[in-house]
Amino acid sequence: MPDGDRTLTTRVLQERILILAWGSALLLHVAEPRIAQGVAEHSIFLSDPSRRMDRLLSTADTMLKLLLGSPDDVGAAADRINGIHDRVHGRLREAHPLRLVDTSYSAHDAELLAWVHVALHVTLLRAFEALVEPFTELERDRYCREVACVGPLLGIPERLLPGDAATLRAFFAAGLDQLSVGEQASQVAHGILYPPLPRWARPVSGLARLWTVGFLPPRLRQAYGLPWTSRHAALFERSVHVSRRMLPLVPRRVRLVPPPLVVRWQHASMATCAASPPVELLRQSTMP
Repeated sequence: MPDGDRTLTTRVLQERILILAWGSALLLHVAEPRIAQGVAEHSIFLSDPSRRMDRLLSTADTMLKLLLGSPDDVGAAADRINGIHDRVHGRLREAHPLRLVDTSYSAHDAELLAWVHVALHVTLLRAFEALVEPFTELERDRYCREVACVGPLLGIPERLLPGDAATLRAFFAAGLDQLSVGEQASQVAHGILYPPLPRWARPVSGLARLWTVGFLPPRLRQAYGLPWTSRHAALFERSVHVSRRMLPLVPRRVRLVPPPLVVRWQHASMATCAASPPVELLRQSTMP
């Protein structure tokens, strides 16, 4: 399919290299105490470290189908997410500055769904523009509208989420003030930063760790207690620069997620989105 026929969502999500920066979005997610509690109580991420990679890959697959699939794929992915969310609810076990012990939480909470969406797409846009190519502000606005259009399938109220890039950034900045890293978030972060991988994969794991921390806002690095010296910053900038220069030389079959895994956004799907108001909503994946 010619480049001009692809949506911006596909252009971003088909780039394999971005998976090395997705950890930043996950750390932003679990820095919300209610999300961290949900992961601790309802996910195998902490209870079964050997299955962490399978869980993360399953989450990514569901997200891709939700955002890029055929109408049937989108519906099945939304049903899976909603079914999981039906079971994820409870009460906080940790005290946080803005969240008291015993505060209730639910994975259907629109506020939490909004934060997951915003943190994910701020991170993906930043990583794509750093590693692949810059977008214009109009392209960023279009990307926001594209990813938001599946929100009604997840029960998110209309116009809750940003429909343009400026609002996305403002929402993200405000959301950072609501975060608090506790013991549960720190445990999840360790599992993300140090996944159980074979020896041959450790160099890639090291790069993923560098980018996960590098794409985080500075205040979140501090909240997690992650070291970030001038040497780390220089290595991060150098690795991003080298990757961006080398990426055009990588064969497309290696560089891009293949069409069977990234089902390109169908015209029918886009027509469905256009039929409802450019509703500014979404939530992409289940909790890790």
